[in-house]
Amino acid sequence: MTNKLKAEWLLFTLNPLEAKLLESEVKKSCSAIDALSIVALPIKLESYQFVYRISITAGDNHSKESLMTAIEKASQSLSFDYCYLTSVKPIKLAVFDMDSTLIPMEVIDELACEAGVNDQVSKITEAAMRGELDFNQSFEQRLSLLKGMSEQAVKSVKSRLRFNPGVERFIKYLVEQGAVVAIASGGFTPFAEALSDKAPITKVVANQLEFEQGQLTGVAAKPIVNADIKAMQLQHWKNELGLKTEEVMAVGDGANDSLMLSVAGLGVAYKAKPLLRRKADCVIQQGEMDGLVDILKALEASC
Repeated sequence: MTNKLKAEWLLFTLNPLEAKLLESEVKKSCSAIDALSIVALPIKLESYQFVYRISITAGDNHSKESLMTAIEKASQSLSFDYCYLTSVKPIKLAVFDMDSTLIPMEVIDELACEAGVNDQVSKITEAAMRGELDFNQSFEQRLSLLKGMSEQAVKSVKSRLRFNPGVERFIKYLVEQGAVVAIASGGFTPFAEALSDKAPITKVVANQLEFEQGQLTGVAAKPIVNADIKAMQLQHWKNELGLKTEEVMAVGDGANDSLMLSVAGLGVAYKAKPLLRRKADCVIQQGEMDGLVDILKALEASC
């Protein structure tokens, strides 16, 4: 008897989805699907207009990963956000990446603008986010270009910090639900701590900026907060709080967040690169961060 693979997702949209069109788009990437059904759910939403439950059955020659890739590709052409339908408990620890996740900037690129080396740094940053460069090496290369930068220039960048749309509302929701909110960032501690002054973020791990006589040394303090450190820190916080994996969520946007998302109960790719979207449980491209309020409520109602 042939084993069948069955997977389900919740799809979140601002406009109605046509079942036949969705099936056609999914089959472009995964042609041997045996069955696909889509049902509109009567769930009250705040950020989205519609939520659908999609069930896919495929032969044993397919994997969950191949179906996730098919859903990801369909989401780009049909403009929906989605979340793999999995059993989750109320979130008690939410760990966020910082740059391009909580905030709409890459801090190191902003520092590079102040130092007049933005073109060189941006190229290294983009390559690292796409997973084309070893993070530690790229980090050290970028930081070395900032050698001699003044503390005042760093403060100037810090004064421009602002949250991405919906972040403050979502953090407020998490805290009201009893969750601890944390930052695990390959960026820099002064900026993460500045955000924790603006919102109830109580745990932070990020890279240090070292100064001598008021100027950046351009030398990275070890250990560098990379993908491994971020995932390890999430695990440490989870154990410290006595939580189960299903009570932990991680949110990020780049290759450096992949491992952190994989060890969380719910891994969310926010406005992310394709590499991360195809590995995440939830993907937000159309909505804003507070769309996760709808997503978490819908998951709870559907499981």
